[in-house]
Amino acid sequence: MAEVLLSVRNLRVDLPGPGGPLPALRGIDFEIARGGTLGLVGESGSGKSMTALALMGLLPEGAKLSGSIRFEGRELVGLPESALCDLRGNRIAMTFQEPMTALNPVQPIGRQVAESMMLHRGFSRAVAEDEAVRLLDRVGLPDPRRRLASYPYQLSGGQRQRVMIALALGCAPALLIADEPTTALDATIQGQVLALLRELVEERGMALLLISHDLNAVAAAATDVAVMYGGAIVERGPATSVFRAPAHPYAKGLIAALPALEPERLAGAPRARLQAIPGSVPDLAGFGPGCTFADRCAWVIGACRAAPPPLVPVSPGHSAACIRLGDLS
Repeated sequence: MAEVLLSVRNLRVDLPGPGGPLPALRGIDFEIARGGTLGLVGESGSGKSMTALALMGLLPEGAKLSGSIRFEGRELVGLPESALCDLRGNRIAMTFQEPMTALNPVQPIGRQVAESMMLHRGFSRAVAEDEAVRLLDRVGLPDPRRRLASYPYQLSGGQRQRVMIALALGCAPALLIADEPTTALDATIQGQVLALLRELVEERGMALLLISHDLNAVAAAATDVAVMYGGAIVERGPATSVFRAPAHPYAKGLIAALPALEPERLAGAPRARLQAIPGSVPDLAGFGPGCTFADRCAWVIGACRAAPPPLVPVSPGHSAACIRLGDLS
């Protein structure tokens, strides 16, 4: 069995609100093994990016973090900022949602890719730029030596995304967090980026946390899946099991709303008419004390609103947080 690289237990994030603290993460649990890929999925506002920021130690001002984040056997919650700085961009790296805003618009990309290697690995500028050329070539950026002098605005969306991945890989991280890496890319470039991420996980033995609202992307790349809603994980398990037989009403709704998923990851039956999940994700103050999905769920009963449901086994390694699992077809 592969060694667990990242273990998250009862992770909570509370944000300041006008009426008191608002729970952005509600005691989530997951782990990722070396060489594994966990897909974190859910609608915008479900807590996916907040999870990434908590792992990176980049929470907004005033946020309160509790629970446990163990990375390579080391507890990160409560770690001093100086120690987190040593980890960020080094052992843990992240690609952000929109590379046009994440990349510095007034610095050439070569300098940006080289910077972390100069800081964390002690490379000279010349050595770091040579390594930047190698990384940019590895991620498929054409004519990488010439591109060192390019600015982000001179690159396409797909090229900027590749630069972000090269930048993140500069210090050979053990964990890569990819937050919406295929957003705003056309289908061909999406496939290329996902294939590249799969290759890098296999080639380097690193772990990947793939955050996306796009289940097609996760089905193509992830070994395991966690479905989030309202700051809670409502279902998790092997990707094949979750996609073929979703158990939680929210996970069922997500899959029913999609035109198609990777056919080899799902049962081969023809698709019925697409269905929409009624309503929308409320703001943080709009959730009650019970199941976060209660207000949009067709199977809700009074007990669903009383207390948060625990994750219970559905099949080996597959669990869902719903008190009515036995009643759902």
